Amino acid sequence: MIKKLCLICILSFCLTSYASAITITVAQAGGADQTTILGALAAANSGDVIQINDSATYSESLPDPINTKGVGGAILDSLTIQVAAGMTPTIENTTACFNFGPGTTTTTVTGPFVIQGASNTARLTLRSPAGAALVTAGMNATAPPGGSHHAITVANVNIVKPSPSGAQWLAMRNTDGPVTVTNVTCTGGDAATAANFIVFGWPGGPNSFTGTNIDVSQIKAADGSYKVVFFGGTGVFNNCNLTSPTDNTVTNEILNPRNATTGSITFNNCAISPGIRTGALTRRISVGAGGPIQEVFNNCTFGKSGEVPFRIMGGELTKIAGSPTAKTDLSPMIDPLMTPTATLVTFSVEGTVGGDFTLQDVNIVDTYASLQMYRNIPSTARADTVTLTRCFFKNITSGSTFNNSAPSMIYNINNTIWMGARTGLTSGSIFNIVSGGGTSLSISLLHSTFIGGNISSPVALYWFHNHGARNNFITANYCIFDDRQMGAGVASFTHSSLAGNISLCSRGSFLTNGGSNPIPPNWIVGTTATPIDPKLTATGRLTDLTSPAIAAGVGSFSQGAIDIDGNNRPLNNKDLGASQTPFPNAASGWTEFK
Repeated sequence: MIKKLCLICILSFCLTSYASAITITVAQAGGADQTTILGALAAANSGDVIQINDSATYSESLPDPINTKGVGGAILDSLTIQVAAGMTPTIENTTACFNFGPGTTTTTVTGPFVIQGASNTARLTLRSPAGAALVTAGMNATAPPGGSHHAITVANVNIVKPSPSGAQWLAMRNTDGPVTVTNVTCTGGDAATAANFIVFGWPGGPNSFTGTNIDVSQIKAADGSYKVVFFGGTGVFNNCNLTSPTDNTVTNEILNPRNATTGSITFNNCAISPGIRTGALTRRISVGAGGPIQEVFNNCTFGKSGEVPFRIMGGELTKIAGSPTAKTDLSPMIDPLMTPTATLVTFSVEGTVGGDFTLQDVNIVDTYASLQMYRNIPSTARADTVTLTRCFFKNITSGSTFNNSAPSMIYNINNTIWMGARTGLTSGSIFNIVSGGGTSLSISLLHSTFIGGNISSPVALYWFHNHGARNNFITANYCIFDDRQMGAGVASFTHSSLAGNISLCSRGSFLTNGGSNPIPPNWIVGTTATPIDPKLTATGRLTDLTSPAIAAGVGSFSQGAIDIDGNNRPLNNKDLGASQTPFPNAASGWTEFK
């Protein structure tokens, strides 16, 4: 009997709670429950829905936080503001921001909070005063109070800030509930006032942010502004437009992992460009002094950037990836306004910790500079690792590493094609080490192809060169080094100790200058008088089955199982270099890639 009474009480409580959540309609001209947003808030209780039934402009002085039962009323634990189908109203808060949350550092709320337009094509427009964050969650503290695990959803909304205007458009900081932002366009601001566009997370917290179809491309803000400021947790951006207006005369940096000690942020299929300052290339895509943050850019398109497109600090693990058949092109980002004599640092590793960098399925083509790596970290920092997988670099200046008092650096390069120097250049190198007290490189090469010089203009190009006379340690397995186009008397390798399984070097022009084991015994090596032609295509691929590189590889490496174009390799007798020709299928008798 007691169990039955308890069950009846529980069911009665659930039904009462469900029944208490009501929808309060708003229409400015009448015919609804309320004619103002403020009136609807005063009538609302936690869990209620406020629905706007017209396309009017509501210019009102709304409470802070919005989830308040009228001005000076109680804080509502959860609230939904939505729009009826087909309606496109505007809410203009004349005194404060649109702030959802507890409002103080001691109040706790559980949420959820929702503000959404009718659809992607029938949106709600939000306006607020200059200098105020438009949509926020949490409160002004370093972490949410216990119990404030509230979620917030923003969907089908246009966020407009006046000019001039600072602060943020979307500030989703200091809540450890999930934040979901979908179909949101941000506009306004001016090029004279600094501002941050999207801010989320809190240090050490589990905050998660998912943004889909967010467009900040029309925001104008002064130099020193950031499009995404990340305080920790997990962030995912899908199909977002993070570019800059074409008439913006300053650079707005893309990502700032500010003081974040842990966490990850991923950009999927996003358009990314910090913008460019006329006549002075500055700023970069990423800067921070936090901890081991993971930053991943998958299948994104990149536009103009500044002098240092990627600046890595605080131990970030940064990865840029496309796919084998749809590679990500970084050329537009790293080559704006460059000339043959210009110096560009593509990746700058700084701070006291350093950071790792991965390029996977990336193209850099016809640029005056490519993988310029500047390292300015103390000798006590760990060795950084650069991984290049299935990349294609063509007609570039060089891949220099400027090592300033930094420890050893590790390069892992597999299934990558690196082709020569751009027309008009007279010298260059694949790895040109300019040491200011730094140590040597450890370079692991697998199934990669290197072609020296431009076909129409032989140049003095060193494959691996160290100005500091330190010895590079190079392990090359199943690679092709076509150095036939290099200038006369120029060596392929200097200050290098070579090791590894079968590789092909067309001319064999080695100059080790102190290195050991200049030519591994099982390499296929030509001479200046009788060079070996690997019979590569104009893009460095193998298609001619009479090439000495065909089926010359013996053994197996997991990283070499898929070639630069996504084709599988056979278990045995793999081709040398980055590409794999069709191989026999014993079961069918046909040749195949996969």
